[in-house]
Amino acid sequence: MRSIIPEKYTWKESIKNKSESVCVAIGKHSKGSRIDFNAENTFIVDVNDFSETIRIIAIYWSAGQSRNLEELELYIIENTIIIGIH
Repeated sequence: MRSIIPEKYTWKESIKNKSESVCVAIGKHSKGSRIDFNAENTFIVDVNDFSETIRIIAIYWSAGQSRNLEELELYIIENTIIIGIH
């Protein structure tokens, strides 16, 4: 997979198949850690560069895919951003 993220950024990727993927880009000097979550096309990362941790939950939701968003409830903390594409 060819990256479209400029080199000044680091990124974490979760690729579940050849046609769908999720990507979270953070600054090159930022500190991020991936949260272990085993769901198709879902990626969770904590960014620790701020006074408080910011959690990003990125989801790619393909047409016709059934999702149970209740499975995310345990991962939603204060300062959580949920982003997605459908």
